[in-house]
Amino acid sequence: MNKKKEIVITVEGGLIQWIGGIPEDVRIIVHDYDVESVDASDLSVDKDGHQHVVSVWEKEDSEQ
Repeated sequence: MNKKKEIVITVEGGLIQWIGGIPEDVRIIVHDYDVESVDASDLSVDKDGHQHVVSVWEKEDSEQ
């Protein structure tokens, strides 16, 4: 099985509502650094020690 390709998107001052047209072999990883109202259990820490929320997007089954 092939490893999925990854695209990392950093979000500051905005919110991703939807990402369409993701190729089947791509996984998009979003690092959102707007964490002031996020529960501590939902936070990750990057290599520089900054807290962020990670969300993963992949092709949806409904996309043709």
